[in-house]
Amino acid sequence: MDVNEATITKDKRCRGLIFRASASQYFNINGIGQVIRLRLLKRKSCSGCEYCGWMVNDFNESEYPQIRGMGNIRDRKIYKLIVTNESRDFETGYVDNYDFELTEVKDV
Repeated sequence: MDVNEATITKDKRCRGLIFRASASQYFNINGIGQVIRLRLLKRKSCSGCEYCGWMVNDFNESEYPQIRGMGNIRDRKIYKLIVTNESRDFETGYVDNYDFELTEVKDV
């Protein structure tokens, strides 16, 4: 998906997508496992502006969305989804590749 320059550039009024994490570990006959769930906090998140509205669509279109920072998730903490590692097409200036990353938010 090509995302234009205006979409990636951060808008100061946008709060972004805010999630509450829940992490649990379990043990069964097959081994040890971990489940991480991210619940979107709709009241604290942006309602879908030009900056962050496309992120939800990108997750829905992708089979396995890659999110950096998933190994550092702690239970009951609040996280914000941000765009990192943007690479732009040198001819058009449009963003052609990017990564998602979760960063912990102290005050929401």
